[in-house]
Amino acid sequence: MKKIYFRADGNSQIGLGHVIRSLALVEMLQEEFECHFIICDPTPNLTKQIAAVCNGIHQLTTSKTMEAEVNKIIHQYLVGNELIILDGYHFKTSYQQALKNHGCKVICIDDIYAYHFVADAVINHAGGIRQEMYSAEPYTQFYLGFKYALLRPPFLKAAQDSNETMLSNNVFICLGGADPNNDTLKILKQCEAKSLLGTYYIVLGSANLHQETLYAYQKRSILN
Repeated sequence: MKKIYFRADGNSQIGLGHVIRSLALVEMLQEEFECHFIICDPTPNLTKQIAAVCNGIHQLTTSKTMEAEVNKIIHQYLVGNELIILDGYHFKTSYQQALKNHGCKVICIDDIYAYHFVADAVINHAGGIRQEMYSAEPYTQFYLGFKYALLRPPFLKAAQDSNETMLSNNVFICLGGADPNNDTLKILKQCEAKSLLGTYYIVLGSANLHQETLYAYQKRSILN
């Protein structure tokens, strides 16, 4: 079975989005590929989540430079015929090129098109994105738009089960695994100021450092 290596990071500062959408892709591919995950300094909770769906998890310590990191990955894990999927804003042109020079196929999951891509393919599942926005090699293939959304199985199933719209006073707030600026609290205060009463469902990720503040607000707020 052919190996795929996924390279992404997640923590309380950058959030967990890169890791979670990579794991969504793992779940789409795991029946046909042997999936391995490479990550820097993961928390125990994140390690457990990755291990639940991947064949292997390889933990890196933070390198001084991205050049040092990619060389470490090449020498420690890659033979040269693997597919490696990069999800993160710091895997720039030289990082991709080093992997390709080693013989690997490279796919980038990207949503900022901020530098030149030498990857074999780019996935951007945001709306309104055009290939012309990217600087890339002629061989780079693009998979753009909602039809390439990287969603985990529960969300894919929910989308297929029903198209009904439910009207209620319920409010659902989820700002990712970290929410480093505690925007959840800002939204709750705005809702309270506008007297938007109802039942509030707040989802907090394992990397959220503001849970005590939110629980304290809950106790004194008029919101349920």
